[in-house]
Amino acid sequence: MKNLMMPGLFLVMLLFITSCSQQEGLAPKSNNSNQSMSSQEESASTTNTQPIENQPGSVTKGKLVESSLTNTVKGEGAEFQFKIKNSLDHPLTLHFKTIQPYDYILKSSNGTVVKQLSKEQQNPKLPREEFLKPKGELIYTETIKNLPKGTYSITFILLAKEEPAKVSLKFTIH
Repeated sequence: MKNLMMPGLFLVMLLFITSCSQQEGLAPKSNNSNQSMSSQEESASTTNTQPIENQPGSVTKGKLVESSLTNTVKGEGAEFQFKIKNSLDHPLTLHFKTIQPYDYILKSSNGTVVKQLSKEQQNPKLPREEFLKPKGELIYTETIKNLPKGTYSITFILLAKEEPAKVSLKFTIH
């Protein structure tokens, strides 16, 4: 009788462990693994991110992260700080398809694309993860030089599978 119970008990334990591990691994996923940047941008714009008014720079708040963008104009260029903050009360791991966790699109006042990070540099298709503590932040800094005088808009896009957030702002080079 003992020999008949062991395989049954083993099977029950195996099913229990498999069920638990599958539930822990569940995370929201985006289906834009083979889409172009414009599709990623569209996907990002469909997340529930609303600008928060009366704050310096530009801020959007999504389901998982809050993103913000600030800049400093320096002569013929500008420096940008793209911040991602974990909005949750528990740790969060963001997953990326490439080494570069974000993209940006710089447009002139007439809407012409002046510069796009993903078009200028090729990133290896090596997956990357970023861990965020509860209320923790990631800060990415970009400097764009040699811009002619004028007004520009820039959009930074977080390329995380969990939440492709985006945030934009306008600035002027004098």
